[in-house]
Amino acid sequence: MAVQPVIMGESVKSLIIKMTVKGTALSTGTAFVANSKKGPVLVTNRHNVTGRHQQTGKPLSPTGGFPDAIEP
Repeated sequence: MAVQPVIMGESVKSLIIKMTVKGTALSTGTAFVANSKKGPVLVTNRHNVTGRHQQTGKPLSPTGGFPDAIEP
């Protein structure tokens, strides 16, 4: 009999996150929490963390700012 993985409730819920720079909101995005061997981790898209376009590297925010914090 195969062992079924346990899926934690937090890992199946999308979270709204806010990227900020020096306390000023830049944008919002989505993420979710996954459990790792070292504890819970936040999983989101690269552009949410970097604030840059994947191909061009240019800022995504019209302010030209890059996130220095991600808030729930």
